[in-house]
Amino acid sequence: MDSHAQRGLDEQRALCAVEHARVEAERRSAAPLVAARNTVDAFDVIQRVGRRARTWRPLGQFYGCMGAAFEVKPRGEHGPLLVLKVVLNDPTHGGAARSEADVLEKFRAEIEFTGDPARLPPHRNLAYCYRYFVAAARGLPDLDWMDEYTECQTLCVVMEHINGTTLQTLAGQQQQQHAAGGGAAGGGAASLFPEAVLLSYSEQLLRAIAHLKDHAIVHRDIKPDNVMVSGAFRQFLKVRATRATAAAWPETDR
Repeated sequence: MDSHAQRGLDEQRALCAVEHARVEAERRSAAPLVAARNTVDAFDVIQRVGRRARTWRPLGQFYGCMGAAFEVKPRGEHGPLLVLKVVLNDPTHGGAARSEADVLEKFRAEIEFTGDPARLPPHRNLAYCYRYFVAAARGLPDLDWMDEYTECQTLCVVMEHINGTTLQTLAGQQQQQHAAGGGAAGGGAASLFPEAVLLSYSEQLLRAIAHLKDHAIVHRDIKPDNVMVSGAFRQFLKVRATRATAAAWPETDR
């Protein structure tokens, strides 16, 4: 790495350190407020978040599973924003009937890897999972058109709120700006981001993956849409790790 690239990377690291300090302070203040909350109505819903404003989003390959995310705060508190993700079983979706217990167990088994600090200690480049619980979905907004689900047992995951955007969205924005400025279409990431930013993103992503590997966990869905970037200059990267599973490699391979 030449001296110019090294200076740029060092500057990115300094910016990331500032954002990490802010995020860590929020996490520490929110943790005790969330610890004992195990029902949906223990949270005030601020708004629905995600790609679709009023519909449940199919969750990948899991036929019969639907999910949604909400921006929330612990009821009666003035702490930082959180994200409440809920997963339910919809037997009419995907054409594969599965019991509610099967669906919840599948996701619970995955989320427990990232929701147990004893199993996966917090890492600056991994989105933090505070807790998960199973509860009825009643009280959530935008469910009036599917009342039959409001009494279903849903898997609820309380995660940190990342004040940023996905790497997928950011790349799309950069591509539009690049094209508007007369740049050629396509060209890859090197034409969209400065070298120092690419080096920093790569370093942070690899650190997150290494942390998972050090604790015998494999992320099964790493993609730009599961990587969040935040900070004043979109310099700080976090991987959403709710799709993880235990690894089965020998101790010597870690």
